[in-house]
Amino acid sequence: MLPAMFKVHTVTVEPQIGEGGLGDVYGPAVSVLGVLDYSIRLVRNRAGDEVVSSSTFFTELTETAQFPLDSRVTLPAGDVTYVLTAAPRDDGGLTGLSHLEIALR
Repeated sequence: MLPAMFKVHTVTVEPQIGEGGLGDVYGPAVSVLGVLDYSIRLVRNRAGDEVVSSSTFFTELTETAQFPLDSRVTLPAGDVTYVLTAAPRDDGGLTGLSHLEIALR
């Protein structure tokens, strides 16, 4: 469980569920609690290319299914971005700080 002190931001995520004739198709919007870090950093996308991440969202591991690659995420200020990577950080219960780290475009 992510400690309550790290659940200070709410994002809205629309999981990408496929592609249609008009582009990406998204599932229903879901609100997720976590903490948002606006630091810019380089990450590798699914093709292995280096891309710029404008922010990172940290949340519970149980939210993993909500964040498939390319899902649409609305940040607290209303900015819309997309999931570049979603990496589970599981400490096996050693520290109680297991979480999901989502790099956003």
